Amino acid sequence: MERITMLGTGHAMVFDCFNTCFVYENENGKMLVDTGGGGQLLGQMRKAGIDDWDISAVYVSHRHTDHIMGLPWLFRGLGRDRKLKLYFHEDVMRVATGMMELLFPDTMESLPEGVEFITVRDGDTAEILGRHVEFMDLHSPNVPQFGFKLTLEDGGAMVFHGDVPFHEANRERITGAEWLLHEAFNLSTEKMGPPPGGKGGPPPMGKGGPGGPPPGGKGPGHSTVKQAASYARSLRVKNLLLFHGSDNDIQNRKAAYTAEARTEFDGPIYVPDDLEVIDLT
Repeated sequence: MERITMLGTGHAMVFDCFNTCFVYENENGKMLVDTGGGGQLLGQMRKAGIDDWDISAVYVSHRHTDHIMGLPWLFRGLGRDRKLKLYFHEDVMRVATGMMELLFPDTMESLPEGVEFITVRDGDTAEILGRHVEFMDLHSPNVPQFGFKLTLEDGGAMVFHGDVPFHEANRERITGAEWLLHEAFNLSTEKMGPPPGGKGGPPPMGKGGPGGPPPGGKGPGHSTVKQAASYARSLRVKNLLLFHGSDNDIQNRKAAYTAEARTEFDGPIYVPDDLEVIDLT
């Protein structure tokens, strides 16, 4: 059994869903991937029937608040017999440990023996929940951001690609993966700025149009649904899962995102809602 439970599916400025984070689970345990933007993390876990003490590994892709601010709420429940491995790249490690030292100085001074902070670099590998995991620099145009490639029980790969567009440097690693988990900030027909009233939209993205970098240089850090599906087709992945989306029209988001992705990608397309469970095998 291998599956993921989407605790949240939205970008940083959503109100009708939670920020993107999920739990990967197999027969050996559970790993939390990103932590959302605050204490609602624990509420989402409760709704999903997941006890925070069942989480034995945590991975945070980058230091933006909608990905790291749930961490203190997980941390404040540490017990002396807790076993937890936290995998961060250097930039996240600096921010996460600094934040924890300010908020929980006594705990950080005397961590439970089973709690371990592990720094990862591009190309590093680890065994997590009995699976081989390779960490990859996603070459974010903004803050440093890492994803990972996890080898599933059947030998296929699940690639978690954070919330930035695919970068050519990782083509060989990702090509042919069983699953690509990729951000899709909005439909190609939607403007990148917030609609009247300020709800649901990201700030303007600058040159190059929504989601795509201008020729020859660094560009905005997000993809449209159409662009994400185009990456998936180019990489010949089997299944595409889109997250980190808008809540402008949350009731129709699944149908609209799926329809736009279908114009570029012929394989199975998943646009999950919060708390949706996806079987990986």
